[in-house]
Amino acid sequence: METRRRLRDFTNRLDQGLEYLLYDTFTTDRAAGAVNGTLAEPVGGARTVTDTNGKISVSGGLLSFATGAAINDKVAWSPITRVLGIGVMSTINLANITSKPNVGWAGADLFIFDSAGTGLLYANSNAASFPVIGTYTATTYQTMVIYRTAGAFWFIKGGAFTNWTMIYNSLAGTANRAPQVLTQTATSIFTVDNMRAPKQTYIPVPLQSDGMSAATTDGLGNPENNGVAGSAYSGVGTPAVSAGVRSFSALSGGGLGVSVLACSSSDVNIEVNVTRTAGSAGIIARRVDANNYIQCLRDGTNVVVSQVVAGSATTLSTTPIAYSAGATLKFHVEGTAYRAFYNNTAAGSGTVPTSTNTNHGIITNDLSGSFDNLVIWARSGYQGMNLL
Repeated sequence: METRRRLRDFTNRLDQGLEYLLYDTFTTDRAAGAVNGTLAEPVGGARTVTDTNGKISVSGGLLSFATGAAINDKVAWSPITRVLGIGVMSTINLANITSKPNVGWAGADLFIFDSAGTGLLYANSNAASFPVIGTYTATTYQTMVIYRTAGAFWFIKGGAFTNWTMIYNSLAGTANRAPQVLTQTATSIFTVDNMRAPKQTYIPVPLQSDGMSAATTDGLGNPENNGVAGSAYSGVGTPAVSAGVRSFSALSGGGLGVSVLACSSSDVNIEVNVTRTAGSAGIIARRVDANNYIQCLRDGTNVVVSQVVAGSATTLSTTPIAYSAGATLKFHVEGTAYRAFYNNTAAGSGTVPTSTNTNHGIITNDLSGSFDNLVIWARSGYQGMNLL
């Protein structure tokens, strides 16, 4: 019955015009030690397995990793050429949060589920550090990691992530990679299903994107160049656009320069390249007015996140990270939670007040602050991924 259901589901997907580079539904049971070299079912060629202690099997339509697996045991499929929008998807069920499965593209551009029993989710983004990008519980998740021309988008659905959520993105790495599931601990109790790579590409579109070539948005600023052009900024201070950056020739409103864009969501991932020689410069989110907003600032030593409520400022986190001119500052906010990143390194997390305001952008308290490549992504609502 289960086999028929899976084949029917696959047939239905083909009827919708979808085809796959890899689609493995693990239909045929395989005993531990007998999975290596068997074929993905129904599409994708041979599985390459490292199973030191004989703990990886296929049973009941699932790829199973059992306790006692050796560190770095894995199942991999053939490498897939990097094409913008090609993603590797999976369904992973975690029996606990003490295992450490990795799923996605081999080597980098993958999810790492934490092994310390704290339920932390990391991104291996082909960078020097693996930032914490969220938390998870012992439940079932769908994951997708999508190739960019360089780097990737990380999406997840399940648990607290009710809808497909862009949980991270990176611009690091251009290699062709293989779909892979790997364990980094000996205590490994999890299963994987529906490992697949659709031929159909999926490229998320930002809510706002600006490469700073004009006073209004130009739709650029991200490598995909698929943002909205012609959106007008609002704010305080006197903004100026020159040589591909946005800065301020005069400050106001208590010594600030602020430029925000109207978006369709209060839950967003904001990123911008920041340069400063004095004071602080960075991201402003959920700006209601001059007395109510959240900010994520880069000063000479730290990344500082603070909230301003009814005109009163409260520091939420201060994270020392070496400054690099033009490096990317990221600020993710969803509900009452936030995470900050700088140069692909985690730079603080915590809680913020509930808000439905949808104005987000840039802020500085010094005329030396300048900005390039402002991109504002919706945190969730990527319904097209349900068709893949």
